Amino acid sequence: MKIDFTFTVLVYNHADYIIEHLESIKYQILNYGKGLNINLVVSDDGSKDSSVELINTWLAHNSVLFSDVTVLGDGVNRGVGKSFTSMWEHIGNEPFKLLAGDDVYSYENIFEEAKLIDKNEFVTGLPLLLVEGELIESRALIMNIYATQHIYENSTLLSKIKGISVINTPSLIYQNKFIKHDEGFKFIRKFRVTEDFPMMAFLSSIYDKVKFLTVGKVYVYYRRTSGSIYLVANEKYNQDKEDVFKFLESIDPSAIGRFMLRNRLFCYRLNGVKAKLLNLNYYAYLGRLLYHSPKIIRSMIKLNINSEAHSQHYQLIVKNTKQYMSKLNKE
Repeated sequence: MKIDFTFTVLVYNHADYIIEHLESIKYQILNYGKGLNINLVVSDDGSKDSSVELINTWLAHNSVLFSDVTVLGDGVNRGVGKSFTSMWEHIGNEPFKLLAGDDVYSYENIFEEAKLIDKNEFVTGLPLLLVEGELIESRALIMNIYATQHIYENSTLLSKIKGISVINTPSLIYQNKFIKHDEGFKFIRKFRVTEDFPMMAFLSSIYDKVKFLTVGKVYVYYRRTSGSIYLVANEKYNQDKEDVFKFLESIDPSAIGRFMLRNRLFCYRLNGVKAKLLNLNYYAYLGRLLYHSPKIIRSMIKLNINSEAHSQHYQLIVKNTKQYMSKLNKE
């Protein structure tokens, strides 16, 4: 059977949110997936709550949505890098979308976004933050996403990753060739709590330039909670970031580039105002931002996020989740 699309889900203690995530996938399939063969691959990284039980129960009620389902995990916490890469062998040549189990798909057609990777190697959208049940639009965050798009559109991938840049990774879809490298598999598995930054860093050591497109739509609501990984695993997260900076320095052929990376790593280890004031990379980014400001301003003027429609959609997902949980509790 030819698979047309695969949803992949990274799970770790997401019991409070995983049904919302799955219901948002269900919405995508019911509204846009007619005639498509769709797979689901879930990788649980040793959750200590009821995440896996909830997933399996929901799947028992909704298995008809998928051509095939794979749930990975043996109860052992091995780290995000290993949990992420364990899904690769279950993805063929079809488009796929990776998302954490606490995030939510919007009403925008994710399958239409996936079609854009035929002509673009990376495609992403704009963010809406999901904080305590409310969707928040950050203009500053969106401005920096557009700034990244315009500043680095003719630069190497290494330039984008080693410099100050903002990429909306929750909405990111990319071509399957990027998960077909054995060395990339081994590299990403070294990292405990992050996979996107290490993956980008590794790819920058192989690919000079990639075609990167930012679409002016919101495909994903990115949840931020007190349990977010950069807060609850701060020490491991910082170590992962430092290790990536060191790797980038090791592959940078430019003496100036290596110096700027050492400066960035030095400042990353600092706290407070000093971390920004002494970071020369911020001054370089600001200069580039000012130079490209006409393009950035035009992109911001065209910005048209229907926050009310997104809020209504999220409330629908919440409603569907409550109805499902109520039905489950009665069984």
